[in-house]
Amino acid sequence: MTQSPGFQIADRERVHRVLGRMARRVHAELGPDIRLVGILRRGAPIARELAGRLAELVGREVETGTLRLERYADDLTVIHDEPRLGEEDLPFEVEGARIVLVDDVIFTARTFLRALVHLDAAGAAEVHLAALCSRGPNEVPVHPGFVGLQVDVGEGNVVEVHAPPYEEEWGIHLLHRK
Repeated sequence: MTQSPGFQIADRERVHRVLGRMARRVHAELGPDIRLVGILRRGAPIARELAGRLAELVGREVETGTLRLERYADDLTVIHDEPRLGEEDLPFEVEGARIVLVDDVIFTARTFLRALVHLDAAGAAEVHLAALCSRGPNEVPVHPGFVGLQVDVGEGNVVEVHAPPYEEEWGIHLLHRK
């Protein structure tokens, strides 16, 4: 599957403004006692950015961890029918924790659903969802409470988030699949 060059929806500065707005909302609605878990790949750097901004608001470090759920290859071809749980790096106790689960783009919501089930089974007290972009509509009834940008795009289009260290610069792009 190939993709056209498309166009940029958000540049570095806009992504940083969106992340700042998301952090302020998370803090206002959930307070300081939260942990962030980023879904690898691009949910992890987004979670780290949010944690840095939250740390400024609460005056202390906000713990972060990662989960790997595999469903798509980098070219967005489906490699598993359902997301499969891979490695995790959760340097804090999940049981009893209030967690914000972070990903780059929510589309089908299957990745969020699988991660939510995993964290619930591990005993998380609460799990809230945050996505930098939502391209809706979801295939399953899972909706993040914290969304940076709502991007309504047609069937053959792809929303692609660029996030260091995977790309040089932050950005959000709309690509058309051929």
